[in-house]
Amino acid sequence: MNFFEHQDRARQNTQQLIGLFSLSIAVMILAIYIATLFLFRMAPRVWWHPGIFLYVAGITIIAIAVGSLYKIAYLRQGGSVIAEELGEDS
Repeated sequence: MNFFEHQDRARQNTQQLIGLFSLSIAVMILAIYIATLFLFRMAPRVWWHPGIFLYVAGITIIAIAVGSLYKIAYLRQGGSVIAEELGEDS
């Protein structure tokens, strides 16, 4: 397998990972939305409340974005930080 085949396979894997990540975010938003409906005791009567859904989706997406940006900034420090976190001597 040459470089270009590896590159194509890596692109395909990246697209699959982005799709799965997006799906996991959607499922997480749906689960939190349903839990919120039960928390406010609206679930058996009302299953669709756009205001609550937008609020839950916004808060969830902001939380994921903040966590991702924090981790990106942390990993930018280099491999030695990761090794120390894992307990490896550098």
